[in-house]
Amino acid sequence: MSSASPPRLLDIAIQSVLQDEASAIDALEWLPVDLFRPLFTAAFQGGHRETVKAMVFSWPFTYLRLGVLMEDCESLYDMLKAAVDGLEMLLALKDRPKRCKLKQLDLRLNSGTEIWNTWLATQSDGSLTSSEEPAATQPSTQTPKEGRSRSEEKHQLLPPVRVLIDLCFQEEVMDEFLTLLSEIIKQGKALPPLYCRKVEFVGDVPKFSILGEILEMVRLDSVWDVEVGGPWDLHDLNWFAPYVARMIHLHTISFSGISLDCLGLCMHERVEKLLAEFTSYFVRLHQVEYLILEGVFLHGRLHQLLKCLQTPLKYLTINDCMLVDSDLTCLSSCPSTSRLKSLDLSGVFAGNMEAKTQGDLLGCAGAPML
Repeated sequence: MSSASPPRLLDIAIQSVLQDEASAIDALEWLPVDLFRPLFTAAFQGGHRETVKAMVFSWPFTYLRLGVLMEDCESLYDMLKAAVDGLEMLLALKDRPKRCKLKQLDLRLNSGTEIWNTWLATQSDGSLTSSEEPAATQPSTQTPKEGRSRSEEKHQLLPPVRVLIDLCFQEEVMDEFLTLLSEIIKQGKALPPLYCRKVEFVGDVPKFSILGEILEMVRLDSVWDVEVGGPWDLHDLNWFAPYVARMIHLHTISFSGISLDCLGLCMHERVEKLLAEFTSYFVRLHQVEYLILEGVFLHGRLHQLLKCLQTPLKYLTINDCMLVDSDLTCLSSCPSTSRLKSLDLSGVFAGNMEAKTQGDLLGCAGAPML
Protein backbone atom coordinates (compact mmCIF):
# COMPACT_ATOMS: atom_id res chain seq x y z
CA MET A 1 0.00 0.00 0.00
CA SER A 2 1.43 3.36 -1.01
CA SER A 3 2.42 5.76 1.76
CA ALA A 4 2.35 8.80 -0.52
CA SER A 5 0.22 11.65 0.79
CA PRO A 6 -2.98 12.23 -1.17
CA PRO A 7 -3.20 15.51 -3.10
CA ARG A 8 -4.61 18.45 -1.20
CA LEU A 9 -8.07 19.64 -2.07
CA LEU A 10 -6.55 23.05 -2.95
CA ASP A 11 -4.17 21.45 -5.47
CA ILE A 12 -7.00 19.48 -7.06
CA ALA A 13 -9.09 22.64 -7.35
CA ILE A 14 -6.23 24.62 -8.92
CA GLN A 15 -5.52 21.93 -11.52
CA SER A 16 -9.22 21.81 -12.31
CA VAL A 17 -9.31 25.58 -12.85
CA LEU A 18 -6.21 25.53 -15.07
CA GLN A 19 -7.74 22.95 -17.42
CA ASP A 20 -9.82 25.81 -18.83
CA GLU A 21 -7.52 28.87 -19.11
CA ALA A 22 -10.33 31.17 -20.23
CA SER A 23 -12.30 30.37 -17.08
CA ALA A 24 -9.17 30.73 -14.93
CA ILE A 25 -8.52 34.20 -16.35
CA ASP A 26 -12.15 35.23 -15.84
CA ALA A 27 -11.92 34.06 -12.22
CA LEU A 28 -9.04 36.43 -11.42
CA GLU A 29 -11.47 39.30 -10.93
CA TRP A 30 -13.03 37.69 -7.86
CA LEU A 31 -10.35 35.16 -6.84
CA PRO A 32 -9.42 35.52 -3.14
CA VAL A 33 -6.00 37.13 -2.72
CA ASP A 34 -4.66 34.17 -0.74
CA LEU A 35 -5.17 31.90 -3.76
CA PHE A 36 -3.13 34.01 -6.20
CA ARG A 37 0.26 32.64 -5.20
CA PRO A 38 -0.55 28.90 -5.36
CA LEU A 39 -2.49 29.41 -8.60
CA PHE A 40 0.37 31.39 -10.15
CA THR A 41 2.94 28.78 -9.09
CA ALA A 42 0.93 25.99 -10.67
CA ALA A 43 0.30 28.02 -13.83
CA PHE A 44 3.98 28.96 -14.22
CA GLN A 45 5.32 25.46 -13.63
CA GLY A 46 2.58 23.89 -15.72
CA GLY A 47 3.20 26.05 -18.80
CA HIS A 48 -0.13 27.91 -18.77
CA ARG A 49 1.09 30.95 -20.66
CA GLU A 50 -2.12 32.99 -20.93
CA THR A 51 -2.92 32.54 -17.25
CA VAL A 52 0.57 33.70 -16.24
CA LYS A 53 0.26 36.79 -18.44
CA ALA A 54 -3.14 37.67 -17.02
CA MET A 55 -2.00 37.13 -13.43
CA VAL A 56 1.00 39.45 -13.81
CA PHE A 57 -1.39 42.05 -15.21
CA SER A 58 -3.66 41.63 -12.16
CA TRP A 59 -1.10 40.85 -9.44
CA PRO A 60 -2.56 42.08 -6.11
CA PHE A 61 0.79 42.31 -4.24
CA THR A 62 3.70 44.73 -4.55
CA TYR A 63 6.21 41.93 -5.13
CA LEU A 64 6.28 38.99 -7.56
CA ARG A 65 9.19 36.59 -7.08
CA LEU A 66 9.68 34.63 -10.30
CA GLY A 67 13.29 33.59 -9.71
CA VAL A 68 12.37 30.86 -7.24
CA LEU A 69 10.10 29.27 -9.86
CA MET A 70 12.54 29.37 -12.77
CA GLU A 71 14.89 26.51 -11.88
CA ASP A 72 12.35 23.69 -12.28
CA CYS A 73 10.35 25.20 -15.13
CA GLU A 74 10.45 23.04 -18.27
CA SER A 75 9.26 25.79 -20.64
CA LEU A 76 11.13 28.69 -19.02
CA TYR A 77 11.46 30.92 -22.08
CA ASP A 78 7.73 30.76 -22.82
CA MET A 79 6.84 31.50 -19.19
CA LEU A 80 9.26 34.41 -18.96
CA LYS A 81 7.85 35.81 -22.17
CA ALA A 82 4.33 35.45 -20.77
CA ALA A 83 5.33 37.34 -17.61
CA VAL A 84 7.01 40.09 -19.63
CA ASP A 85 3.99 40.31 -21.94
CA GLY A 86 1.78 40.83 -18.89
CA LEU A 87 4.13 43.55 -17.67
CA GLU A 88 4.08 45.24 -21.08
CA MET A 89 0.28 45.21 -21.03
CA LEU A 90 0.38 46.85 -17.61
CA LEU A 91 2.85 49.53 -18.67
CA ALA A 92 0.77 50.36 -21.73
CA LEU A 93 -2.11 51.57 -19.55
CA LYS A 94 -2.48 55.09 -18.18
CA ASP A 95 -4.32 53.75 -15.14
CA ARG A 96 -3.59 50.49 -13.35
CA PRO A 97 -6.19 47.73 -13.06
CA LYS A 98 -8.00 48.09 -9.74
CA ARG A 99 -6.51 44.96 -8.14
CA CYS A 100 -2.94 45.34 -9.43
CA LYS A 101 -0.34 46.59 -6.93
CA LEU A 102 2.76 45.20 -8.64
CA LYS A 103 5.92 47.25 -8.09
CA GLN A 104 8.70 44.67 -8.34
CA LEU A 105 9.16 41.70 -10.65
CA ASP A 106 12.08 39.71 -9.21
CA LEU A 107 13.83 37.36 -11.63
CA ARG A 108 16.83 36.66 -9.40
CA LEU A 109 17.53 33.03 -8.55
CA ASN A 110 18.87 34.19 -5.18
CA SER A 111 17.13 37.22 -3.71
CA GLY A 112 19.86 38.10 -1.12
CA THR A 113 21.61 40.15 0.03
CA GLU A 114 19.64 42.09 2.57
CA ILE A 115 22.06 45.03 2.31
CA TRP A 116 21.35 45.43 -1.40
CA ASN A 117 17.61 45.02 -0.85
CA THR A 118 17.72 47.71 1.85
CA TRP A 119 19.58 50.04 -0.52
CA LEU A 120 17.02 49.31 -3.23
CA ALA A 121 14.19 50.30 -0.88
CA THR A 122 15.63 53.81 -0.46
CA GLN A 123 15.76 54.68 -4.15
CA SER A 124 13.82 57.39 -5.91
CA ASP A 125 10.54 55.65 -6.67
CA GLY A 126 9.64 54.76 -3.13
CA SER A 127 10.15 51.96 -0.65
CA LEU A 128 9.89 48.57 -2.31
CA THR A 129 10.72 45.71 -0.01
CA SER A 130 10.95 41.97 -0.60
CA SER A 131 7.65 41.50 1.21
CA GLU A 132 4.71 40.49 -0.95
CA GLU A 133 2.46 42.78 1.02
CA PRO A 134 1.83 46.41 -0.01
CA ALA A 135 4.53 48.66 1.41
CA ALA A 136 4.25 52.22 2.62
CA THR A 137 5.77 54.73 0.24
CA GLN A 138 8.69 56.81 1.47
CA PRO A 139 9.38 60.35 0.29
CA SER A 140 11.17 60.27 -3.03
CA THR A 141 14.70 61.52 -3.52
CA GLN A 142 16.14 62.95 -6.71
CA THR A 143 18.36 60.46 -8.53
CA PRO A 144 21.65 62.03 -9.65
CA LYS A 145 21.80 62.46 -13.40
CA GLU A 146 25.23 60.84 -13.46
CA GLY A 147 23.73 57.56 -12.27
CA ARG A 148 20.99 57.38 -14.89
CA SER A 149 21.17 55.26 -18.00
CA ARG A 150 19.44 56.29 -21.20
CA SER A 151 16.80 53.62 -20.64
CA GLU A 152 15.95 55.11 -17.25
CA GLU A 153 15.43 58.55 -18.77
CA LYS A 154 13.35 56.99 -21.54
CA HIS A 155 11.05 55.11 -19.16
CA GLN A 156 10.98 57.34 -16.09
CA LEU A 157 7.37 58.40 -16.81
CA LEU A 158 6.10 54.81 -16.88
CA PRO A 159 4.32 53.30 -13.85
CA PRO A 160 6.80 52.46 -11.07
CA VAL A 161 7.37 48.77 -11.76
CA ARG A 162 10.93 47.51 -11.43
CA VAL A 163 12.53 44.35 -12.80
CA LEU A 164 15.24 42.81 -10.59
CA ILE A 165 17.74 40.51 -12.27
CA ASP A 166 21.36 39.32 -12.02
CA LEU A 167 22.95 39.30 -15.49
CA CYS A 168 25.45 36.67 -16.61
CA PHE A 169 26.87 36.90 -20.13
CA GLN A 170 28.47 33.61 -21.11
CA GLU A 171 30.63 32.73 -24.08
CA GLU A 172 28.41 31.74 -27.02
CA VAL A 173 25.50 31.18 -24.65
CA MET A 174 22.46 33.39 -24.08
CA ASP A 175 20.17 32.25 -21.29
CA GLU A 176 16.40 32.50 -21.62
CA PHE A 177 16.07 35.97 -20.16
CA LEU A 178 18.95 37.47 -22.18
CA THR A 179 17.49 35.92 -25.33
CA LEU A 180 14.16 37.52 -24.48
CA LEU A 181 15.83 40.88 -23.78
CA SER A 182 17.61 40.83 -27.15
CA GLU A 183 14.30 40.18 -28.90
CA ILE A 184 12.62 43.03 -27.00
CA ILE A 185 15.42 45.38 -28.08
CA LYS A 186 15.24 44.29 -31.73
CA GLN A 187 11.46 44.79 -31.73
CA GLY A 188 11.79 48.27 -30.19
CA LYS A 189 9.56 47.43 -27.23
CA ALA A 190 9.74 49.21 -23.87
CA LEU A 191 10.56 47.75 -20.49
CA PRO A 192 11.25 49.56 -17.23
CA PRO A 193 14.94 49.77 -16.26
CA LEU A 194 16.54 46.61 -14.92
CA TYR A 195 17.91 46.70 -11.39
CA CYS A 196 20.95 44.41 -11.17
CA ARG A 197 22.90 43.48 -8.09
CA LYS A 198 25.49 41.57 -10.13
CA VAL A 199 26.81 41.70 -13.71
CA GLU A 200 29.07 38.84 -14.76
CA PHE A 201 31.00 37.97 -17.93
CA VAL A 202 32.20 34.39 -18.34
CA GLY A 203 34.70 33.53 -21.06
CA ASP A 204 35.56 35.36 -24.25
CA VAL A 205 32.21 37.08 -24.68
CA PRO A 206 31.85 38.78 -28.09
CA LYS A 207 31.26 42.53 -27.60
CA PHE A 208 28.29 42.65 -29.93
CA SER A 209 26.28 45.85 -29.99
CA ILE A 210 23.36 43.96 -28.45
CA LEU A 211 25.39 43.53 -25.24
CA GLY A 212 25.81 47.27 -24.99
CA GLU A 213 22.11 47.79 -25.64
CA ILE A 214 21.24 45.33 -22.87
CA LEU A 215 23.54 47.17 -20.46
CA GLU A 216 21.80 50.41 -21.44
CA MET A 217 18.57 48.90 -20.10
CA VAL A 218 20.20 48.51 -16.68
CA ARG A 219 20.07 51.05 -13.88
CA LEU A 220 23.85 50.92 -13.69
CA ASP A 221 23.91 52.67 -10.32
CA SER A 222 22.16 49.60 -8.89
CA VAL A 223 25.10 47.27 -9.66
CA TRP A 224 27.14 46.24 -6.60
CA ASP A 225 29.19 43.36 -7.97
CA VAL A 226 31.06 43.03 -11.29
CA GLU A 227 32.90 39.87 -12.32
CA VAL A 228 34.89 39.58 -15.53
CA GLY A 229 36.35 36.16 -16.35
CA GLY A 230 38.64 36.21 -19.38
CA PRO A 231 40.29 35.71 -21.68
CA TRP A 232 40.00 39.51 -21.94
CA ASP A 233 42.64 42.12 -22.75
CA LEU A 234 42.89 45.89 -22.45
CA HIS A 235 40.80 46.51 -25.56
CA ASP A 236 37.98 44.46 -24.03
CA LEU A 237 38.30 46.22 -20.67
CA ASN A 238 38.16 49.62 -22.34
CA TRP A 239 34.96 48.59 -24.08
CA PHE A 240 33.42 47.81 -20.69
CA ALA A 241 34.98 50.61 -18.62
CA PRO A 242 32.45 53.36 -19.51
CA TYR A 243 29.67 51.16 -18.13
CA VAL A 244 31.66 50.46 -14.96
CA ALA A 245 32.16 54.20 -14.45
CA ARG A 246 28.38 54.61 -14.14
CA MET A 247 28.16 51.87 -11.48
CA ILE A 248 28.66 54.46 -8.75
CA HIS A 249 27.58 52.11 -5.93
CA LEU A 250 29.94 49.30 -6.95
CA HIS A 251 31.30 47.35 -3.95
CA THR A 252 33.11 44.39 -5.55
CA ILE A 253 35.30 44.17 -8.66
CA SER A 254 36.66 40.79 -9.75
CA PHE A 255 38.96 40.22 -12.74
CA SER A 256 40.29 36.82 -13.78
CA GLY A 257 42.18 35.68 -16.84
CA ILE A 258 42.97 39.26 -17.94
CA SER A 259 46.05 40.29 -19.89
CA LEU A 260 47.13 43.90 -19.40
CA ASP A 261 49.82 43.44 -22.03
CA CYS A 262 47.62 42.81 -25.05
CA LEU A 263 50.11 44.29 -27.55
CA GLY A 264 53.32 42.64 -26.36
CA LEU A 265 56.19 44.03 -24.33
CA CYS A 266 57.63 45.84 -27.35
CA MET A 267 54.56 48.10 -27.38
CA HIS A 268 55.09 49.37 -23.83
CA GLU A 269 53.96 52.96 -24.46
CA ARG A 270 50.75 51.87 -26.18
CA VAL A 271 49.95 49.47 -23.31
CA GLU A 272 50.50 52.24 -20.76
CA LYS A 273 48.16 54.53 -22.68
CA LEU A 274 45.41 51.90 -22.88
CA LEU A 275 45.77 51.09 -19.19
CA ALA A 276 45.62 54.78 -18.26
CA GLU A 277 42.46 55.11 -20.34
CA PHE A 278 40.91 52.12 -18.56
CA THR A 279 41.74 53.24 -15.02
CA SER A 280 40.59 56.81 -15.68
CA TYR A 281 36.98 55.60 -15.64
CA PHE A 282 37.29 54.51 -11.99
CA VAL A 283 37.59 57.98 -10.46
CA ARG A 284 33.83 58.10 -9.89
CA LEU A 285 33.76 54.86 -7.88
CA HIS A 286 33.74 55.79 -4.18
CA GLN A 287 32.36 52.62 -2.57
CA VAL A 288 34.60 49.79 -3.81
CA GLU A 289 35.54 47.54 -0.86
CA TYR A 290 36.56 44.27 -2.54
CA LEU A 291 39.11 43.90 -5.34
CA ILE A 292 39.86 40.40 -6.64
CA LEU A 293 42.58 39.77 -9.24
CA GLU A 294 43.09 36.16 -10.35
CA GLY A 295 45.38 35.20 -13.20
CA VAL A 296 45.80 38.85 -14.21
CA PHE A 297 49.05 39.74 -15.98
CA LEU A 298 50.20 42.68 -13.83
CA HIS A 299 54.02 42.77 -14.13
CA GLY A 300 54.72 46.14 -12.56
CA ARG A 301 51.34 47.74 -13.25
CA LEU A 302 49.52 47.05 -9.99
CA HIS A 303 49.96 50.67 -8.87
CA GLN A 304 48.02 51.87 -11.92
CA LEU A 305 45.03 49.81 -10.82
CA LEU A 306 45.18 50.75 -7.15
CA LYS A 307 45.87 54.45 -7.42
CA CYS A 308 42.61 55.07 -9.30
CA LEU A 309 40.48 53.85 -6.39
CA GLN A 310 38.99 56.74 -4.46
CA THR A 311 38.56 55.05 -1.07
CA PRO A 312 40.65 52.47 0.81
CA LEU A 313 39.86 48.83 0.13
CA LYS A 314 38.75 46.45 2.88
CA TYR A 315 39.58 43.20 1.08
CA LEU A 316 42.22 42.59 -1.59
CA THR A 317 42.83 39.21 -3.24
CA ILE A 318 45.64 38.62 -5.75
CA ASN A 319 45.89 34.97 -6.86
CA ASP A 320 47.96 33.25 -9.55
CA CYS A 321 49.72 36.46 -10.56
CA MET A 322 53.36 37.42 -10.98
CA LEU A 323 54.42 40.47 -9.00
CA VAL A 324 57.68 42.43 -9.17
CA ASP A 325 59.30 44.65 -6.54
CA SER A 326 57.36 47.75 -7.60
CA ASP A 327 54.05 45.89 -7.21
CA LEU A 328 54.94 44.82 -3.67
CA THR A 329 56.11 48.31 -2.75
CA CYS A 330 52.78 49.60 -3.97
CA LEU A 331 50.91 47.15 -1.75
CA SER A 332 52.65 48.48 1.35
CA SER A 333 52.47 52.19 0.50
CA CYS A 334 49.36 52.84 -1.62
CA PRO A 335 46.56 54.78 0.17
CA SER A 336 43.96 52.35 -1.18
CA THR A 337 45.60 49.48 0.78
CA SER A 338 46.13 51.40 4.03
CA ARG A 339 43.03 50.03 5.78
CA LEU A 340 42.88 46.46 4.57
CA LYS A 341 41.09 43.93 6.76
CA SER A 342 42.24 41.02 4.59
CA LEU A 343 45.06 40.56 2.09
CA ASP A 344 45.17 37.26 0.20
CA LEU A 345 48.23 36.58 -1.97
CA SER A 346 47.63 32.88 -2.60
CA GLY A 347 49.59 31.55 -5.55
CA VAL A 348 51.51 34.79 -6.11
CA PHE A 349 54.98 34.33 -7.55
CA ALA A 350 57.58 37.08 -7.76
CA GLY A 351 60.06 38.15 -10.39
CA ASN A 352 63.03 39.74 -8.60
CA MET A 353 61.66 40.01 -5.08
CA GLU A 354 63.99 39.88 -2.05
CA ALA A 355 63.11 38.29 1.27
CA LYS A 356 63.20 41.66 3.02
CA THR A 357 60.50 42.98 0.71
CA GLN A 358 58.35 39.98 1.54
CA GLY A 359 58.80 40.62 5.24
CA ASP A 360 57.82 44.26 4.88
CA LEU A 361 54.72 43.26 2.95
CA LEU A 362 53.49 40.87 5.62
CA GLY A 363 53.03 43.82 7.93
CA CYS A 364 51.10 45.89 5.40
CA ALA A 365 48.34 47.70 7.30
CA GLY A 366 48.16 44.78 9.73
CA ALA A 367 46.37 42.71 7.09
CA PRO A 368 46.30 38.94 7.74
CA MET A 369 47.61 36.56 5.11
CA LEU A 370 44.86 34.07 4.33
